[in-house]
Amino acid sequence: MAWSLEYSDSDRILTVKCEGPFTAQYLGPMTQAAVDKLREEHSLRVLLDFSAAVAQVTITEMFKLPETYTEMRAPRLAHLAMVIPANRYRMDVYQFYEDLSVNRGYFVKLFKSTAAARAWLLQAKAEPGDE
Repeated sequence: MAWSLEYSDSDRILTVKCEGPFTAQYLGPMTQAAVDKLREEHSLRVLLDFSAAVAQVTITEMFKLPETYTEMRAPRLAHLAMVIPANRYRMDVYQFYEDLSVNRGYFVKLFKSTAAARAWLLQAKAEPGDE
C-alpha cells in the first residue's frame, strides 16, 4: 500500500491518497500523519482519496478507527470526505466507517467522485471564521 499527504493552501484541504491494498496496520500511521498535518495547518477539511485503494480490513478493525481519532486528539469539527473505489470493492467497510464515524460525532461522508467530495468540503463551514 502506498499513501501520501498533500495540503493545498488555496482551499485549505488536506488530501490523503491511498493506493493499492491496505490493512489495519497502515491506518494508525496514516491517521496520525493526517492529524498532525491538520493541526499544523489549522485546517479542518480532509479529502480521503481511496479511489485506487483495495480494502483488506475487517469491520472489527474499522470499529476501532474513531476511537483512534479521539486518542490522537483529532479535531472534532473536521470534515472528512472519502472518495470510494469505482468498483465498490468492500463497500461494506466504507459504509460501516461512515455510519460509525457519524454516530460517534464526526463529519464523514462517502463520495463516488473527487469533484463531489471537494465541493462538499468547500461548502462545509469547517474553518475558523466561517460564517
